[in-house]
Amino acid sequence: MKLLLVCTCLLWFFTANAQTAKPAFVDTLEKKLAKTGDGIVKLNALSHLSDYYQTADPKLAIKYENLGLTLARKLKRDSDLCMFYGYLGETYIYAGDIKNGILVCSQEFALAKKNNYETVESLASSDIGLAYQMHADYPKSQDYFFRALTFAEAIKNRLLMSICYVNISSNFFNQDNFDKTIFYSKKAQEVCKTLKVNTYNVQAKAYELIGSSNLKKGKYAAAQDCYLNGLKIYQKNNDDNGVGIMYTLLASTYPANPAKQLEYGLKAQAIWDKQGPQNLYAISNLGNLGSTYAAMARQQKANNQIKNSLYNKAESYLLKAIDVAKLADSKQNIIFFTDSLAVINAERGKYKDAYTNLVSHDQLSDSIYSQDSKNKIAALEGKHDIALKEKEIQINKLEIANQKKQQWFLVAGLLALLLIAGLIYFQSLQRKKTNTTLLFLNNELDEANKIKTKFFSILNHDLRSPIASFVNFLHLQENAPDLVEGPAGQTYSKKATLAAENLLHTMEDLLLWSKGQMENFKPSNHMMKVEEIFADLRTSLNPPDNIQLFFEQQHGMQLNVDAHYLKTIIYNLTNNAIKALGTSAGGLITWRAWEEGPQKYLSITDNGPGATQEAFRALYDDAAPIGIKSGLGLHIVRDLAKAIGCQLLVNLNQGSGVELQLKFS
Repeated sequence: MKLLLVCTCLLWFFTANAQTAKPAFVDTLEKKLAKTGDGIVKLNALSHLSDYYQTADPKLAIKYENLGLTLARKLKRDSDLCMFYGYLGETYIYAGDIKNGILVCSQEFALAKKNNYETVESLASSDIGLAYQMHADYPKSQDYFFRALTFAEAIKNRLLMSICYVNISSNFFNQDNFDKTIFYSKKAQEVCKTLKVNTYNVQAKAYELIGSSNLKKGKYAAAQDCYLNGLKIYQKNNDDNGVGIMYTLLASTYPANPAKQLEYGLKAQAIWDKQGPQNLYAISNLGNLGSTYAAMARQQKANNQIKNSLYNKAESYLLKAIDVAKLADSKQNIIFFTDSLAVINAERGKYKDAYTNLVSHDQLSDSIYSQDSKNKIAALEGKHDIALKEKEIQINKLEIANQKKQQWFLVAGLLALLLIAGLIYFQSLQRKKTNTTLLFLNNELDEANKIKTKFFSILNHDLRSPIASFVNFLHLQENAPDLVEGPAGQTYSKKATLAAENLLHTMEDLLLWSKGQMENFKPSNHMMKVEEIFADLRTSLNPPDNIQLFFEQQHGMQLNVDAHYLKTIIYNLTNNAIKALGTSAGGLITWRAWEEGPQKYLSITDNGPGATQEAFRALYDDAAPIGIKSGLGLHIVRDLAKAIGCQLLVNLNQGSGVELQLKFS
């Protein structure tokens, strides 16, 4: 019995997200989406929901994807706009809406090209290639697959390259070029071996294509081994969509055993009824079930009632397969199953229906499987090979040019050696003069160190005396409270208070001196992950029980900044927020980090009583009063922010907290 064997290209995001049950994180994301007013948080939730529902519920996926597009446009985030175009286009294609799939993916490609997102250009080209493949326009499909491969090779993205190899392989299979099919599938498997990420989709699809090529060659055992390998991979990764594909294909490895075909076909159909009836494998499985029932009817010789019942089932499945194929515009399925239906019509004496189906089959088949189409696909592959050769020639020319440059560098090097010898002699003369100067400077440095030591000794004495007085008063108050009562106690209390005030003034002088020294320091910038900065703050601070500290950041966000300067700013602002909340119950402090185009932001928000603009004058006015009681900490925050090129923004909500933003260019 002849069964239809269909291989489509790898639609990466669909098979990767097939689930057996709705996971808990989906409910969490939907609740978060309904409650949050933060645009970035909403985009993140919509992204995960679109990704999940592509296979679980395509209609719901389209709803979330359109919401994501609207929000991304509003926030003017082109990268997110590309992402949701990709999700929406893939969902349309997977659901069989080829026209809208191509339209949306073309918009994704145009936006990616405008922003030079080469990875997205490759993905969009692959999706458009898939759409044309499902439409049985193999030359256009292969053209887009090779475009995707060119983009992937340019950015050296081996994961995308492996996907492109599988997609190209599937097109060669649909054109009955089985040697090329096996060649590109094995190239995909070789690339997967070099990758650390989970590429089970690519590996399973490669097994599928190699198995299908062996099946076309009549090597049923070899085909069955490949399909079973693919089935194990999909089952291991809980991919129902992939399991359905392998059940559909395994049915075709039992050409003389209709019972086995029916067993695997019904297993597959149970999955396709849940996953969606309009993908190519689901359509193929419907038609193959019809062909299986027809084969069983032919074997039924004794009981005409059973025979007619089997023929009726066969026609029912084939008609349903053809109807769904027309909805999905799957010409290959229409061709194959109209031919199968014509044979059954003829066997049952319905010659007019058989003739009609046969004519439809021949007309559509001639338009797709013409030699001209095959020649176009071969030309596309040759065009890609020629482009690679031209690149090799350019590389060779560059190597020759580099060799000539090296020769000139050697000549220049000899001249430089002569010049260096002269410079060394000149430097030896200058060194004597420099040594004399250094000796003088060292003497001055030694004198400065002595002065610094003397300064800290005096400072230690000035700090120790008032602290000792205050501690003695506390001990006296604890051990002999009767001595601190009356006029004598009041006198001693005043002295202790005076000592504490003197200590405060001394510390103020020290802070002002330290602040003045900031002019002699420069920040040392390097890339820092925001999540690491927040983690350090989380472990370093221990807020009171009445205050909760929350952190939200965009995943993977980094800042090019001096870590010590930034941490000092963050600690100072956090402590100020804690002081502002005081002992009020239900205190909340939230640190957030996000990106808007080239700008990066950190913000701290509290739900305290709020403040006036004057309270934060020190953050933006260099002429603001300086002193312990007037906010020296804010002066330090202002100066540190200037040093690292950070702009401070204050949003006041009188009676409902304060928000401070740090804006980095």
